[in-house]
Amino acid sequence: MLIFVIFFIIFRHFYRHLSATLILKNRSTIGLNRQLTKKEVIYGLELTFTDFYEKKTQLLLELYLSLKAEYERSNSAELYELLTDLNKALGQADLTEIQRACIRLYYVEGLSQQEIAKIRGVDRSTINRSLKSALKRLAAVFKRWEYWTEGELSLC
Repeated sequence: MLIFVIFFIIFRHFYRHLSATLILKNRSTIGLNRQLTKKEVIYGLELTFTDFYEKKTQLLLELYLSLKAEYERSNSAELYELLTDLNKALGQADLTEIQRACIRLYYVEGLSQQEIAKIRGVDRSTINRSLKSALKRLAAVFKRWEYWTEGELSLC
């Protein structure tokens, strides 16, 4: 039940983001005095669903500690599957050593980007880029698996 509530909140958030993105993309073409072409619509939707996977992956990482604690408390098969899938995706994401360390330190250990930069001896902007790149690679794995489908948006 808890997992359903968490995913319902996530889906509602992304559905609103998806709608807002499409509206903004359509408004930007009003000055053209024409309908969007099929290619423009497909391109806009692809970008939106890529954003959808990245945001959803980011939320999954942000909820990791809560999900893990809930699994340890409840021994839920659904949570076990979700956590296992996240670990498999991390293994398949082809992350660099610094990206893997940034994911662990930021999302699991709860350190700030500035603290990670100090530990790693690099600029905060390097950590920021590493986290964004790692998130994109991880989201690409979930997208390739078709882990979250378009149909799930209708739950919102």
